[in-house]
This record gives sequence, structure tokens and C-alpha cells, in this order.
Amino acid sequence: MKNNSQNLSVDSKRYVKRLSKKAWQGIDASAKISLFEYDMVWKEKKDEFQFIHLCSHGKGFTFGWFKKEIDFAKEFSWVNWKEFLSSTGYETFEEWNKMGLPCKISDLVSYYGIENVFGSDYHEGFDVKFI
Repeated sequence: MKNNSQNLSVDSKRYVKRLSKKAWQGIDASAKISLFEYDMVWKEKKDEFQFIHLCSHGKGFTFGWFKKEIDFAKEFSWVNWKEFLSSTGYETFEEWNKMGLPCKISDLVSYYGIENVFGSDYHEGFDVKFI
């Protein structure tokens, strides 16, 4: 897991990141609804998925990345898989693990929260406008 907060400069002046509706996807068919109602969108890159998500402090947005070849059992060894999987409707880890990476990250964020999945943010974040 790569969190962005260590890579962004601490700046008290917020800025607006303009995102293409076509380039970003989310849990909803609308990228805008995915970000503003479900707190996260993603874009596939060569070896990773780039995410824009709500900052852990709940104000503004920030970036996060996950490599495509992540070992979920190892990377998220702290997860109580039995409890978590019962909330998703999947009976086994193997069944859930067949889903696409962004959907698995979304499930983890829904159950455990942004901070537990992406880490803490120590900057103000940025605003988003879809174009």
C-alpha cells in the first residue's frame, strides 16, 4: 500500500484538481457520485491503480496507490477476514479475492474506513471538480 500523504507537500492553500469524468471510475456508474457519496474513485495505470479518496480527517481529497499484484492476505493481515467477509456476502476469502482490486479496496474502505486502508493524512487535501 502506498499512501500519498508523505509525498505531498504540506500547504495551507487548497487547490482544485480537475478530473476527467471519463478517466476515473468508481463504485457507481458516475465518477462524481462515486467520489462525493462513496469517497473514492480510481484509474488504472500500467502496474497499479491510482485512487483519489477522501482525506482521513474528512476534509478534502488526496491520492493513494495500490500495485496490481498485491497480496491482500499479507498486506491486510490485520483484517478479521471472517467478520469482514460476512459483511460482503462472500463466503470465502478465495471467492472475494477473485474480484477486481478496486472493488476489494472499496469493500475494505466501506468496512474499516479510509484511514485504516490508506493511512493517515497530514495535509489539508484538495478540492475536486469533474470536467
